Amino acid sequence: NLLSNAVKFTAAGGQITLDITQHQADSADQTVLTMVVTDTGCGIPADKVALIFKHFEKIDEYKQGTGIGLSICQGIAGALGGTIRLDSGYTQGARFIFTHPC
Repeated sequence: NLLSNAVKFTAAGGQITLDITQHQADSADQTVLTMVVTDTGCGIPADKVALIFKHFEKIDEYKQGTGIGLSICQGIAGALGGTIRLDSGYTQGARFIFTHPC
């Protein structure tokens, strides 16, 4: 869903990257995967940042979709013991960070 959204909101010629890293968690007995999806698309408007993971919240009413995908992703990430968040400091598009314990 994160990659699909990146494609949906990034114009032709833009860039989408998926970075995956594996590292030790704060407790040395657990490994964590961090997946970062970054795009150079339209980004998330400041007034939507706090709402982006709520059900039926859409950035652009004219784009395809119901606005439920990110809330489902957040629920799945939590059920797997991980997290998903928007990097609100990234201003060249959008960057989402998903962590998953192994």
